[in-house]
This record gives sequence, structure tokens and C-alpha cells, in this order.
Amino acid sequence: MAYDDSVSSSANEHSNDHLGAIHRHRRVMRRKTANPFVGEMSPSVEKLLNSSELQCPLIDSTSAWVRFFSQLFGPALDSKLAKGEFPDSSPLLMARARSIVSSQLRWNLADWWLDLLIQARQPWTPRDARVPVVRSRVLRVEWQIRELANALLAPLVTVRGVAMANSLLCDGSGPIYNPSCSVDLAATLREIIGRLDPTT
Repeated sequence: MAYDDSVSSSANEHSNDHLGAIHRHRRVMRRKTANPFVGEMSPSVEKLLNSSELQCPLIDSTSAWVRFFSQLFGPALDSKLAKGEFPDSSPLLMARARSIVSSQLRWNLADWWLDLLIQARQPWTPRDARVPVVRSRVLRVEWQIRELANALLAPLVTVRGVAMANSLLCDGSGPIYNPSCSVDLAATLREIIGRLDPTT
């Protein structure tokens, strides 16, 4: 048993080191460029941008109070966007949509998802201010989480997909944090990954 524990501990440390290396690489890339997603767009991509469900990089700047309230009511607005409400249905939803598809937030969101894997491999202690995750459940969907993190960094994503990823990560009553939650985490992650892709 001691041998098995030591092997398991070594494997966890190796995996955490690997995830840490990914985080460091992404931080370096963020410092190198303010927006790593800018590049030439094909005609088909330009056509996709006309859809109101997609990210909105060309929206005019909103007023300061709209930006403030879109952050204040972020979780509620994310819930509406995650359910498919169109961003252009209100100024607050439009401002929130523009915020959550920014390259900086998507980089951070991808990192937060990968941090779940590190957290799931570490024993929870009373000093840890984070809400404990359902470790076994999170580790069972490791590859879906890695795929989701990569999908969040794609050149083109949907507002709805990002909102779904953010809402699930912040849902304290959801399958990540609540052992009693019956939601299938693997199926939910696959749905979000599919929603992130505007071509599907």
C-alpha cells in the first residue's frame, strides 16, 4: 500500500508540474502579445461574425455605467447568455458579451479550468479558501477539461459557449462542487465544447 501511495503521489506531482508548465507558457504568451487572436480572416469567418450569437469585437464602446452594471450583474447575465439569449437584446447583455469573449478573460477562464485539475489532486485543508471540488468527478473528466481549455482559446468562439463555461465553473451547486448534484459533468462539458465552435 505504501508503494502504491508513493507511485500515485509521484504521478500527481508530475501531472501538476505539467499543468504548471502550461500555465507559465500561457502567461509568457500573454506578455508577448496583447491580443494573440488577431489575424487575417477568411470570407467565411467574416460571414460568421455577422451572427448575433458570436463574439462581438466590433461593437462600439458602451457607456461607463453599462460596463459597470454588466460586471455587477455578471453571473445573472452569463446565465441568460448561456441559455441562448441574444446579446443584442439589451445593452447590459451586449456589454457582458463583449467582456466575456475578450482574449484576456478567455485566457484566464482556460487557466481557471486547468487549475481545477491541480486542485482536485491536492487534499483540501481548512486553510484553503477555495470551495472544495468533487475530486473524483473532476479527475474523471480531465481530458474534457483540457479540451475545453483549448476550445476557449480558439480564434473564434460563440458568446453562448463562453458564458456556459463561465457559469458552470462558478456554479457552487453544480457538479463540480456539489457531490449531490446529478448533472452529468462529462456530457455538460461536451455540450459546452460543441457550443463554443461557431461552425457546428
